[in-house]
This record gives sequence, structure tokens and C-alpha cells, in this order.
Amino acid sequence: MTEMFDPDGTLDLHLPPIIDRDEAEERAERAGAPKDEPVITDPEGTDSTSRDASGEPSGQGYWLSIPQPPRPSVERVWHYTNAAGAIGVITAGEVWATSVGSLNDTAEFAHGIGVLEEQLGQVLQSRHVHPLQKSFMQNAFELARTSIDATPLYVFCASEEPDSLSQWRGYGGEVSYAVGLDVDGVIMAVVDEESEQRRLGPRGPWPQWGKVLYDPEEQRKLMLRGLAFCAATTPGPGSIEESPGLAVHQASGVLIGLSIYCKDKAFSDEREVRLVATAPNETGALRF
Repeated sequence: MTEMFDPDGTLDLHLPPIIDRDEAEERAERAGAPKDEPVITDPEGTDSTSRDASGEPSGQGYWLSIPQPPRPSVERVWHYTNAAGAIGVITAGEVWATSVGSLNDTAEFAHGIGVLEEQLGQVLQSRHVHPLQKSFMQNAFELARTSIDATPLYVFCASEEPDSLSQWRGYGGEVSYAVGLDVDGVIMAVVDEESEQRRLGPRGPWPQWGKVLYDPEEQRKLMLRGLAFCAATTPGPGSIEESPGLAVHQASGVLIGLSIYCKDKAFSDEREVRLVATAPNETGALRF
């Protein structure tokens, strides 16, 4: 793994591992990703580090693993709800994710963005990070901060805790239920009710469960991984004239996706896990 260190020893910026195409396709296949939707960060080989012996772009590019939150540490997670919610899940075989901008506490995402901003400040002070990378990370962060409420992300929440008094009271009403869901079960995102269901997620083509982090140190490490991904995928000069904003939007989406998994430690007893999906702007699967 490539590493960059701050000269004062205050920053440890780990870049994501670079892997070859065959390994990337094997990982995608093991994860159940459609074969025609691999994750490619630099398919054209335009990055300045991907050059052949003559110094020209190699055309081979490289593949990077997109940062992810940790997976749940249990085999089954629990969704706390009332009787109507439990009946709906069981009879329809469906769960409904809620828009990021419509959750009970939208301010919670300000916490993750705050942690991200703190880590970005350290990165910007490092003399071992290229100015071009710093500018790219800054732009991606600003876009993430200003657009998180408008991002088409949808969150479904559950818990690793099968018997949580606070969640019995908070989500179930007078009579509460906890519906158990297998972590390894395949969940398909319905983006168009009139067509075949397909897998869809914000950091890949399939939704996966991720643990919410409450420990400040774990949150900082996750945000640094996101920033390191931005640094590793910074477009080289002259490589994005045709679509200058595309790369920034993609990097911003990664940062937003990671910030969703950070919450204040006061909520740690919830042991929350989340399933996050995205959807096209125009879809018939939305309900208001």
C-alpha cells in the first residue's frame, strides 16, 4: 500500500491499494456485482502515475477499491418498527429507505461532514500532498457539504442489538417489533417498478450493510480513507477538459457516502447499521 506522511508526523494518509483489472473483476464477481458494471477509477490511463517507459500515458490505467464503512459484526441485524411496519415487511418482502433529507434528524449528517472538514484541514497543511490534489479534495468537500441534502441517497436503518429498550420505545410505539434481516441476504433496489429490479448503491452497483461509527478515532480514519481516495484519483492537468466537473462530483459522492456512517458517540448504544442506496433523478419508485 502506498503511503504519504506529514513531515511533522501528525498526518498518516493511506492511499487505497492499487489492484490490476483481473483482481478487480474477481472482487466484483465475489461481491455479486453485474459483470458489465465494474468499478473503474481511471480506465483511460490518464493519470500522471500511469505511464510507460517512454514517459507517455500507458493507456492501461489502474483500479482502486472505493472506501467502505466496516461490515456488521453479526449475521443478522434488527429493524425496529410498529405492527404495521412489521406486517408490511413480512407480507411484501420489501423495506423502504428514506431520503437523506427527510430523516428524523437531518442534523446528524453535519457531524460526519464536521469530522471530514477537520481531517481535510490537516491534509491541506501537509507539504507531502500535491497542491493539485489539495485543490481537488477541497472542491470535492465543498460540493459534498453544500449538496448533501439534495443528493438522491436513501437510507434504511437497523441495529446489531436485538433487544434495545431505547429503540423499542423510539420506533415501535405502544407495541414494538424487531424484524431480523440476514446480513448476507441479497437486497435489490427497486428504481423502476415497471422494469426488472436491479442492484444499485452509492459506492457500487449493489447496496451493502455498513456499520455506523461512533468512536471519534474510527471516524477520523474513515474520513482520511475518503480523502486518500480523492488524492489518488485527482485528474492530471489537461485530462478533464471535456467534462471538468464529473470527477469532482464522483469524489464528492464518495465523501457523502462515508459521512453518512458517522454519528455522535452519545448514540452508540443503538449499534446502528445502515443500508444506503441511490436512485436516478427520474424514477417511478419514489413515494412522498
